[in-house]
Amino acid sequence: MNKAVYENYILNYINKECGTDYKIFEIDDIYDELARLNHSKNIDIKNILNNLENKQFISIKYIDNINVCLCITELGKQILNNASDKIQKNKKIKIEIIILSILIFIFAFLGAFLGTIICNLFL
Repeated sequence: MNKAVYENYILNYINKECGTDYKIFEIDDIYDELARLNHSKNIDIKNILNNLENKQFISIKYIDNINVCLCITELGKQILNNASDKIQKNKKIKIEIIILSILIFIFAFLGAFLGTIICNLFL
């Protein structure tokens, strides 16, 4: 997986846990959360957190080898909301495509069926 996937996953995790206030996280807890993505422990959490802070998605008060104190910024929340809206929009488009495909199939079948009936009536 690429770095952006880990960043988005960690940002979402921070958003769920923090709310609007600073919170202290153990680095191992973040590794445990990333274990759901089937990663290995060779991912540099500190580097990912620093990248998120450089992008101004999170604010870090302090970070050491065991703990990190941080919160999500308004920009980070907007990024998560935009991603969520985009996912919902994509799901809606997929459903519309499926419904239109079914309708096209039904009308094509009915057209062929009615064409056959009309052709048999006149010939």
